[in-house]
Amino acid sequence: MLVQTIIQFKGYMKNIFKILLVVILIVVGFIIGRTLNIEQSLIKISAQMNRALPRIIDDNMRLVSTKVEGKVFTYIYNIISAIDLKVAKQDALKFICTDKFSLIALSHNASFVFQYYSKNGMAAAGYQISIKDCK
Repeated sequence: MLVQTIIQFKGYMKNIFKILLVVILIVVGFIIGRTLNIEQSLIKISAQMNRALPRIIDDNMRLVSTKVEGKVFTYIYNIISAIDLKVAKQDALKFICTDKFSLIALSHNASFVFQYYSKNGMAAAGYQISIKDCK
């Protein structure tokens, strides 16, 4: 009787472990799937934007290209004439922190980088925006 109860208990535990393993695999798959979807979306948006670039933003800046590395979406600008970096960052924050897709990407741990290069191609300035910047 005791042996039979122990055997039944072991069978019951095996079933619980199988169920837990399946649940864990489903959750991990869901997390990985959502991560890949955000990264794939960023790559698609970057490719679409790059087809329309370079583009003059204003008298001071030209958006040259975008790129994606993992969950980091980078905007690359050429500075045509002097800019106020504080104003540029405030404008970028206002856009990123109110744009529906950007907020979704940020909520999945994506970030947005803004890089500025001088006329001669030298890095001039840059900053990164993450979800904590939009609170």
